[in-house]
Amino acid sequence: MHIPLLVIIFALVLVVPVFSAPAKPQPDAEANHRRTVFYVGGQYVFNETAKSTYAVDQMYVEQLTPERGVTKPHPLVFMHGGGLTGVTWLNTPDNRQGWASYFLGQGYLVHLVDISNVGRSPKPPSTPAYLPASVEVAEQIFAKPENFVDSPVTYPQARLHTQWPGEGVRGDPTFDTWYKGISPTPVNNEQEEEATGAALCALLKQIGPSYLLGHSYGGIMLFVAADRCPDLIQGLYGIEPAAFPFQTKYSPNRAMPHRKWGVTDVPVTYDPPVRDPAIGLKKVEVGENTAANVSCLL
Repeated sequence: MHIPLLVIIFALVLVVPVFSAPAKPQPDAEANHRRTVFYVGGQYVFNETAKSTYAVDQMYVEQLTPERGVTKPHPLVFMHGGGLTGVTWLNTPDNRQGWASYFLGQGYLVHLVDISNVGRSPKPPSTPAYLPASVEVAEQIFAKPENFVDSPVTYPQARLHTQWPGEGVRGDPTFDTWYKGISPTPVNNEQEEEATGAALCALLKQIGPSYLLGHSYGGIMLFVAADRCPDLIQGLYGIEPAAFPFQTKYSPNRAMPHRKWGVTDVPVTYDPPVRDPAIGLKKVEVGENTAANVSCLL
């Protein structure tokens, strides 16, 4: 089955947990809807140490139905980025309308998920996790890169950045509201991709063929789901997806090997078939490394 894929280069998607004094609410900005919450995927496992059985790898789903009724034939499923939760898609930290309300207003049935082992998708205490962005990194990379153009973690085009609302530093209400929602992310990417991919397919079997939208780390889950249950996917939309082929490249001289299967860490289907990606996938470096651009592996 051919799956249409649209990769959108877009501004950073903002989230809205709560902390210091946020901007004045704008109640009319949000679309009226009915909310239903449920879980999909996961499995029961027996813990030998505790001599007890627990559920693991399940995924939280928040289903939003527009008050005026669903007018679009296929639902939307939104997947957040690393360190974030499904709250990403609600109103922004400075209380502007978020993506969920926009698409509810267009008549879509909307689903916001917390990927497995993150946020409201419970993580076993034994699962190693980390906070993916310190305050310093968040200020330099996400909020105000234009203030750090000489830093090794930014790039010359950073001086053109204008999209972050507010001051973009700790102590600013909008930044504080966003940053306080950063959530621990499991360190085992393969486990996360397998669990979330299975849970996404379970969700699609329940709600029917849908469009999947993934931001950053959630963009990787698009490809896992497309490989596992392609007949249930109407289209994939990657918003700044983190699925850089075979590596994460932060600068010309700073790269980290990732995604040995190309755009995923877990096996996906190739034609002709590939059993060992280290042998069966031949990589070619494309582009040049400059201060403003980096090469990529294909």
